[in-house]
Amino acid sequence: MEQRQGVFVRASLYRLKKVIWALLFRGHTAQRFEPFLPRGGIVLDIGSGLGDRTSTLSSRDRLVIGVEPSPAEVKYAKSKHPTFGYVVGSGYSLPFRSRSFDAVTMIDVVHHLKRPADVISEATRVANQQVLIADICRLKGRVLKDLESLWLRVTDGGFSYFDLEGWHSLLGPQIQHEERYGTMNRAALFVVRAGVLQEDASHRMSHASH
Repeated sequence: MEQRQGVFVRASLYRLKKVIWALLFRGHTAQRFEPFLPRGGIVLDIGSGLGDRTSTLSSRDRLVIGVEPSPAEVKYAKSKHPTFGYVVGSGYSLPFRSRSFDAVTMIDVVHHLKRPADVISEATRVANQQVLIADICRLKGRVLKDLESLWLRVTDGGFSYFDLEGWHSLLGPQIQHEERYGTMNRAALFVVRAGVLQEDASHRMSHASH
């Protein structure tokens, strides 16, 4: 997966960005995802970053494993949360067997990806039940969209930002459940059923980005 870019690339500044984004995407918390996570199961958190979210998703009867492409962030996560498991790995080629996890989470990950359909396909491959995807849901309208694109690329350095129509085009009939929340409904949660995405997923993703 791609390394984080933008003005918040350093760990300390990345934490500052998380505080700012928490104000924009209220409700983007572990409590919102809890109803969709299995009890007594094993969950893979793709793009675990500094490990804060991975630890909050864990519970007494649920094991959550974090996978992150940045060795520096994995090292930090292990030092900060030593009781949880973290693995250096790419979401484009997850080092796990098919259906190894009861569920997979991708929270604030998709917008960092150049090829999100490929990572989502890998996530559904290793998931036995479902994949939870929570991310930015862009504003509609040409002027607002262009201004937002500039702001997001400068501050976040991402690649793939979708409005609701774009999300539907990317995920298609795989969506089992969806929610909008946060300030101005700027965040979206999708529960996607397990199983490899259709072969035309890359085509749908390309269409969604336009």
